[in-house]
Amino acid sequence: MKIRLKQAPVSTEEYLMVGISTSLKDFQLAYYLNKQFDTSFCKIQDIIFYDKNGSLGEFPFYYHRNSDLRVDYYIFSNRSDQSILLPKYRNFEFIVLFEVSSYTIPLKEILKEMRYIKNLSAALEIPLNTIKNLGAILEDIELHLLDVSANKKKSVRNHWLW
Repeated sequence: MKIRLKQAPVSTEEYLMVGISTSLKDFQLAYYLNKQFDTSFCKIQDIIFYDKNGSLGEFPFYYHRNSDLRVDYYIFSNRSDQSILLPKYRNFEFIVLFEVSSYTIPLKEILKEMRYIKNLSAALEIPLNTIKNLGAILEDIELHLLDVSANKKKSVRNHWLW
C-alpha cells in the first residue's frame, strides 16, 4: 500500500505578503526598512527556491524576528539571475513576507509607512490565494532557515574546538 503525503493548505491568517517595486539594491532596501520600522533585518545566505522543474536560482534573503510580537519577517528578491519567483507579480523586485503567530499586523499602516521610503515606487499586498506555489515557497524558506541554523551551530562548535 502506498502512502502519499499531501501538503496542508496554507492559512492566510498566518502569513501576509507585500510586493515592493523599487530601484534600490537588496541591502539598501533592508537598510531603509530597518530605519523606517526600527527592525534589524540581517542578510543571511542566499536562498534557493525550487519548483517542479528544479532550482529557480539563488535569491538574496534577509531575516528579522520580533520575539516580543512573535512575528518573523523575510525579505527576498523576486528575481534571480535565472528566473522570476512569482511571474504573475514580475513588476515587484522584492517580496516581504510576514509570518504571524498570534498578532494582527496593521497592513494599511505598514504600507503607508513603506511608501515614505525614498526610491520605493510601490508597496502592495499580494493576495496569498493568487500564488500557486506558496506552499513550496514556505517550505523552501523553512528548510533554508533550518540549514542556516545548523551551519551556524556547527561553526560555533568548530570555533571552540580550536
